Amino acid sequence: MEGTGETSPRKGLFESVWFRGALVVAAIEAVLVAVGVIPRWASVVVAGLLITVYFVWGRTVSNPSVRQGIWAVALSQGIVLFVPIVLWAIGAAVIVLLAVVAALVVIALVVDR
Repeated sequence: MEGTGETSPRKGLFESVWFRGALVVAAIEAVLVAVGVIPRWASVVVAGLLITVYFVWGRTVSNPSVRQGIWAVALSQGIVLFVPIVLWAIGAAVIVLLAVVAALVVIALVVDR
């Protein structure tokens, strides 16, 4: 496609105002979730509701601007949904790591006796 003047659909997506707006909203909301301003469960519930609205109603809207806006909101919520999931996974990994360390300490103490 070099030199043909054509743009790939992916490049067009990254240049979209709707896409960039969704990324900005997602980044701001992700920071707010990560620092605890917005509770994790609240972000999961809101994201689930807004994504459901998009798939149930938003894709059938006849106005292209409204449809794109709803898509951008759903995209931003889909991205934000990763934040609480990653935080919970990190928390679970820390708990497992602490349990393993505690078990090794108990084994070392019993063997040393």
